[in-house]
Amino acid sequence: MIVCWSQGYTKVIFEGDNANVINLATKKTKNIDVLNWLRDIWEWEQKFDIIQHIWKNWGSNSCADLLANNKYQAEKNTYIMLLFPM
Repeated sequence: MIVCWSQGYTKVIFEGDNANVINLATKKTKNIDVLNWLRDIWEWEQKFDIIQHIWKNWGSNSCADLLANNKYQAEKNTYIMLLFPM
């Protein structure tokens, strides 16, 4: 979320293949063990105009599969800098 927001995106869709995580993020289920992380998610959600959390089954999540199976080949001198606005 932080990366999307820092890049100026205001309308985002987060897809995941873990139904438990999606249910927690959308407040359909509760788990006290991860409440602090969920509060961070809910706080960041307020910064977006539109945000959706969508569950995709593992077989149809080709984007995540592509990222997981292909390593990013960065050059030695490549640096990725992320800005985290407060």
